[in-house]
Amino acid sequence: RRLDDDHYGFLLADVMGHGVAAALHTMHLSSLWDRYCRLLVDPVAFARKLNNELARVVKDESFATGLCGVIDAERRMLRCVSAGGPPMLAVRADGAMEPVESPGLPLGMIDDADYEETQAQFNAGDRLLLFSDGAVEVHDARGELLGTEGLIRILREAGYPANELQISAVEEQILLYSNNIRL
Repeated sequence: RRLDDDHYGFLLADVMGHGVAAALHTMHLSSLWDRYCRLLVDPVAFARKLNNELARVVKDESFATGLCGVIDAERRMLRCVSAGGPPMLAVRADGAMEPVESPGLPLGMIDDADYEETQAQFNAGDRLLLFSDGAVEVHDARGELLGTEGLIRILREAGYPANELQISAVEEQILLYSNNIRL
């Protein structure tokens, strides 16, 4: 979401669980986004607010993982917080792919969880790739985790970033790795 002329806020979240309870938590998270997105100018304050709101209403073992932050387009700066989400990938103009690590507890697990802001500088031509844990927390037949490095390998084999990212091709390779019919 555009916050002002130079700032863009984002939230990528994944509610754990299935069925009605997970759907209700997802709807609640969406309403919290609408209510508090203005706080994204301070990603730590935003993550704390969402966490405390979710922790107050979630009484089962549900929680949400996520990444939230703000991109300052003028300064080409990413300021973000992870809430149990996987690292983001900084894809540099020269083709290098660097994980942007950011530690943090999932949203809704405990009241007053601490969150830490991570910053990353970007240059002209750089990209930021966000993905959920479903893209990296898959296992092959031997029980080996794909992980971020495995995703980078799949992206490189698909010719990214020299070629445009084809999500369906990446998804197909993740499914082949996991030997599953769906993620």
